[in-house]
Amino acid sequence: ATVRLEFVVDALGKPVEFSITSTPDDVLATAVVKAVKQWRFMPAEIDGKPVATKVALPVRIVETPVTGQSYASNN
Repeated sequence: ATVRLEFVVDALGKPVEFSITSTPDDVLATAVVKAVKQWRFMPAEIDGKPVATKVALPVRIVETPVTGQSYASNN
């Protein structure tokens, strides 16, 4: 399953303004957004100054057959 998000990385590296562009499950999408909100990024720069930038991120949820546990991957 893949949840596709769009959001803005602000000038401080914080993800904001989320939009879910596709998801197989709303509960899964909510969990992915909650996790990504905790991440911090290196903001883009223009002329050496940090700027806000729109990002598109696919997050693939993978279940391991041996343990039955799920994890996120962006591969």
